Amino acid sequence: MCLGSVNRLRQEASRAVAQSVEEAQQYVQQQPVVGADETSWAQGNADGANERGSQAWLWVAVTPLVTYFQVMLSRSAQAAQHLLGATFKGILTSDRHGGYNWVDLERRQLCWAHLKREFIKMSERSGVSRQLGEALLKQQEQLFESWHRVRDSTMTSREFIESVNPIRVQVKALLQEAANYKIGSQEKTPKRQNGTHLPSTTESRVSSVVVCYG
Repeated sequence: MCLGSVNRLRQEASRAVAQSVEEAQQYVQQQPVVGADETSWAQGNADGANERGSQAWLWVAVTPLVTYFQVMLSRSAQAAQHLLGATFKGILTSDRHGGYNWVDLERRQLCWAHLKREFIKMSERSGVSRQLGEALLKQQEQLFESWHRVRDSTMTSREFIESVNPIRVQVKALLQEAANYKIGSQEKTPKRQNGTHLPSTTESRVSSVVVCYG
């Protein structure tokens, strides 16, 4: 079978499932919690929609029941809004990509894989940065220990939610403590409120993070 025939059949299949794909996207956009991500994608011009040979991106929106994929020639906020719907009102789980910044912070859940990497980086520094990083990693471990019990049916969802509350409080307190350290424009060592230096190589102020559990 020649390449032209393969592409023709691909387009016929796309048209045949177009309505179902649209319904899947509408379903995802209405869910209370959605995970989203995007990655670079090699997209030619076989369908005539990419005449300039632009960089393409494979976007994904994930829910417990339906996972929706879409290839777009953009990684912008506009593309993210097209994926999720401009009026999306649910909780979004994602990384820190700026294309998601139109979603209110109160409805953002940063991916825990990314958070864990940040906590590890903090723990590999010295001084107060290490102390905070190690403390945050301890809370992360406790969270996933409980989650694994839910997955293994040794803890109920209600028990999990109750166990998460003190973790949420502690993580918020640790992040707030980190955010309170002042860093001058020409230094990398945080200062206490009284101006004394702390033995740390923290390079940037830790911004507040909304931690959602459900």
